[in-house]
Amino acid sequence: MGQATFRYEAALNNQITTGSTMQTIVNSSPVSPSNPAFFIPWKQASLLSNTAFDADGDSLVYSLDQPISACGNVYVSYKPYPSFTQVQLSPNCYLLPGSTLPAMFSATNPVVVRGDITGNCPSRTLVPSPNGFAFDATTGALLVDPSRYVANSPSADGENKYVVVVKITEYRKISGSYVVVGSTRRDLFVTVYDCGTNQMLTLTRTIGVQVGTSQVQQPIGMPIPVLAGEPISVNLTATDRNPGQTLTLSLMHNNVPGVTLQNPGSGVARLNFTPPLRLPNGLYRVPVTVEDNACPLRGNETQLLTFRVHRTLATRAATTIAAYPTPFTSEVQFQLTKSGVQQLGVYDQLGRLVTTLRSQADGSVRWQPGTELPAGLYFARSGDGSQLIRLLRSDTK
Repeated sequence: MGQATFRYEAALNNQITTGSTMQTIVNSSPVSPSNPAFFIPWKQASLLSNTAFDADGDSLVYSLDQPISACGNVYVSYKPYPSFTQVQLSPNCYLLPGSTLPAMFSATNPVVVRGDITGNCPSRTLVPSPNGFAFDATTGALLVDPSRYVANSPSADGENKYVVVVKITEYRKISGSYVVVGSTRRDLFVTVYDCGTNQMLTLTRTIGVQVGTSQVQQPIGMPIPVLAGEPISVNLTATDRNPGQTLTLSLMHNNVPGVTLQNPGSGVARLNFTPPLRLPNGLYRVPVTVEDNACPLRGNETQLLTFRVHRTLATRAATTIAAYPTPFTSEVQFQLTKSGVQQLGVYDQLGRLVTTLRSQADGSVRWQPGTELPAGLYFARSGDGSQLIRLLRSDTK
C-alpha cells in the first residue's frame, strides 16, 4: 500500500423497520482493543487478536475489508504483490511461481506471507499456504506468518509495514429475525521485524476451568459456561522454547467487565471472571497475551478464552443441590432438598438438555452417563428451577 491516514469508522442503525413498523432501539458500537499496532517476527507464525466487546450483547461478525481514504467507501489503492520468476533450488531443480499467487495486495492478502512448495524436481511450484494468513470471522483473530523482511530499509519506503482492515458487523434478533444494527471498520498496523534465533512462545492449549475447589481440563478453544453473578476461574500456563527467558501473561486488550488476572510469574496465571448481573446472555471473548523478554522487541502470542454467559438456568434465589463425588467420572449422586418424586434436568455447557432424571421418593437421584458423553462442565436443575448445581465430569479414559 501507499502512504495513507489511519482511520476508524463506526455506523449505527437505531431505527429498525420490520414489515410496516419502525422502532427505535438503544445501541452502542462494539469496543475493539485499544492498541491498533502489532509487531511480528518474520519466518514465524504469530497469533493476533482483534476481538471486540459489545455491551448490548449483539452478535458480532468479523470480516476483512479494504482501507478507505475518505467517507463514502472511497478506497485506498493497493500496490503490486512482490513476485519472482524462478528460483534455482539446486543445479537441476527450479522453483516456479504458481498461477494462484496474488498479483496485488488485497483485503484477503494484505501481508507478504509464506507459501507452500508442491511438485517434484526438476520443476517445483510455490502456491499460497492456508497457514500463511488466516482470519477467523467468528472471533476476529489473525494468524500471520510473514516471509519477507527487507533489512535497513528507510521508513519512507514502506517496506515491512502493512495495513490490515477488520470490519465488525453487529446483528440483533428483532421480531424473530437477525437485523444489522451497526458496524465498525478499523485499520490495524502490522510491522514485520527480524527476531534472529528467538522462537515464539506458546500459551498451552489445555486449560484448567475451576469452580470452587473442583477443576476440569478442557481445550482452550472450548466455550466455558458461566452464570451471571457467579465466579469462575481459569488456570493458564505458557511455555517457551528459549531457555532462561521470563514469561509474562496479561490482559493487554480486554474490554469485558468482571475479568481480572493474577500473574505470579514463571509462565502461569489465573484468570478470574464474575460476569456482572446486567451482562446480557451471550458469548464473550477475553484475549490473554503472553510475552517473553527477548529479541529487540518482545515476542508474544494472544489466545482467546470464550465464556458463554447466561442467566436462564437459575435465579439468585436458587438452592444448591448436594452432589457427590465432584468432579465425577462414571457416576454422580444427587440429593434434592425436597422429598417426593421430582424431575432433574441435566444441561451441557451450551445450555442444551442432555437428559431428564427422576428422583426417588426421598429426593435422591443417581446418574450414570455413558462414555460417549465428553468430559466438561454440566448443570443440573430441578424441574421447578429452585435448585441448581454445576458438575465437572473428568476424563472418562
